[in-house]
Amino acid sequence: HLFRMTVPMGKPMMVTLRDPAAGDHNELYAKFGAPPTRSDYDARFSIPASPNQQVVVPMATLGTWYILVYGDYVPAPSSYTLQAQTADLFVGEVTPTEIGNSADAVLYFTGAGFDSTTSVQLVASNGTTYTAPSVAADSFTQLRATFTAMSVPAGQYTVQVLKPPGSTVQLPTPLQIVAGGEATIETNVVVPAWLGRHAVATIYVEYANTGKMAMPAPLLVLH
Repeated sequence: HLFRMTVPMGKPMMVTLRDPAAGDHNELYAKFGAPPTRSDYDARFSIPASPNQQVVVPMATLGTWYILVYGDYVPAPSSYTLQAQTADLFVGEVTPTEIGNSADAVLYFTGAGFDSTTSVQLVASNGTTYTAPSVAADSFTQLRATFTAMSVPAGQYTVQVLKPPGSTVQLPTPLQIVAGGEATIETNVVVPAWLGRHAVATIYVEYANTGKMAMPAPLLVLH
């Protein structure tokens, strides 16, 4: 299905596709001035094999935009909703959603409209507000907020992102601050069932930080 719409002014734009059929695999594309295809577009979906999709355009150009909804796998007819919005600020999600307070806590936000005036607040259940002392817009679509060690007590917090003069986005998922916390690295080596003496083979080295604190990406050496 192809949709056409007019953006009245240059602002961040978010297009959201919602499909209640869990087994559907949908794709979403956006292009300014001409209909997009699966290989020619200005913005596209990011979650493979999913019924629900979202496209964020950091700064949508004033004028006509085209949205393509493509059903890659739809085993049975179903309905869906498509919503396009423009605003000064969009916030998709924050990572991590649980972190310790024994070291500086760094939170990463995805969305659109981030700049040097954007701020981040944590709101406790009693209404106490903690404002991040350091906030940096890595790009128009990624924001990084740092809370200094031990500055926020353990507990559950509502996360708010603010941008003057009056844009405030409250995230639906709360942030859990735990007392203490440490980084924990786990590694795994995946090898094929057999290795030929003169044959090409691939060995996968996996790692993950399963702790409650951030850590630098490790340098792994396989012998």
